[in-house]
Amino acid sequence: MSRLALAFASIVVITGCGRKPAKGPQNQMGMLEGGAWTQPEKKVQKTATIVDAGELYSSINQGDCIPWPSAHVKQAGGTSGWGGWYPKNGMSGTVVSSSPHCSNPGLTVYIVDFGDNHYAALNQNGVTISEGGSAPPVAAAAPTVRIVSAGKVYPMINTGDCLTWPDASSKALGGTNGWGGWSPQNGDTGVAIGKSKHCSQSVTVVFVKIGAKVVPIDEKGIAYVTGSTAAVPWAGTPGVAVTTPTPGPVSKVGAGTVDSGRVRLVDVGEVYTSINTTDCLQWPDDETKKLSGSSAWAGWSPKDGDVGVVVWKSAHCNGTTTVLVVRVADKYFVPIGKKGVAPE
Repeated sequence: MSRLALAFASIVVITGCGRKPAKGPQNQMGMLEGGAWTQPEKKVQKTATIVDAGELYSSINQGDCIPWPSAHVKQAGGTSGWGGWYPKNGMSGTVVSSSPHCSNPGLTVYIVDFGDNHYAALNQNGVTISEGGSAPPVAAAAPTVRIVSAGKVYPMINTGDCLTWPDASSKALGGTNGWGGWSPQNGDTGVAIGKSKHCSQSVTVVFVKIGAKVVPIDEKGIAYVTGSTAAVPWAGTPGVAVTTPTPGPVSKVGAGTVDSGRVRLVDVGEVYTSINTTDCLQWPDDETKKLSGSSAWAGWSPKDGDVGVVVWKSAHCNGTTTVLVVRVADKYFVPIGKKGVAPE
C-alpha cells in the first residue's frame, strides 16, 4: 500500500470511530445539550408607548430614586435636559432599563429612549410595553384638556358618593383634601381619564389628571386640546362608551349638597367679610385665607343670587356655626355661614 493510501485510511478510521460529541460550548453560535444544538438567548428589544403622560416623572433625574443606565441618560432624562421638548400621549420609544420606584416598589419605572437624545421615565400605568421594534396598535389616546373655568371645579365632591370614580386612588386625590394646598387654575392642562354624571345636577363631571392630582370639573369648564368627549370613558367601564349612569338621590352627605358642591348665595347677611384677619377659622393654606375677605375683593362684594363652588369648610370659633368658603366667579373667595347658601 502506498504511503498516500495508508494516510487516507487512517483518517477514515479516526473520524468514523463512533466517538460521542462532547457536551458544553462548541463555538459562539450555540451549545450542544444532549446532542441537540440550542441558540443562546437573545435580548428582546421592548417598545414603550405613552398612554398617560400624567404618569411621567419629569424631574426624577435630579435624585437617586432609580438606577440609570449611564450618567448621560440620567442627565437627559428630565425637564432639565429636554430643552423645551416634552413627552406626549401616543409617543413611542425603546425601553433602555426598568426598576422599582424607590418609595413605591409596586411601581415599575421604565426609562425610555424617544430618540434625538430625549429620555423619559414613566411608570407602568403610563405606558404599554410590547416586544420587538414596533409599537402595538394603540387605542385612542386619552384627550388632553385645558381648564378654562376653574369655578366649575368640585373641590370637595370626593368626600361623598355623588360621582362614579375611575378608581379609589382617583377619588382620594380628587379634591382639596388630596391636593396638599394646591388648587387648579385657569390654563392648567391635564389628561381626561374618565367622566361621570353628577348625582343631582344635569352635569357631566370630567376627571382631569394634572400631575399626581385628579380634578373633578363640570365639562363646561374645560376645553379639549386633543380628542373630544367621545374619547373619555364613563368611569367604571374604562375604555368603553356605555349608557350613562342614572343620577342618584340628593340626600348623600357631601354629594353635591351645600357642604361640597355648587351653591347659590341666598343670604349675604351670613357673609364674614373680615374673618380672614382673625384666627377664628381653620384654613387649608395661607393663600386661601388671604383671599377670603373684603380686603382682597378690590371693591367687589357678594350678592344674593351669586353662584360658586364650595372650596373649604370649617367650624366657626363660636362652636355653633359651620362656615363655607365659596369661590365665586373663579376668583372671589367668600366665607359665609352655611345657612346663607342653597344647592345650585
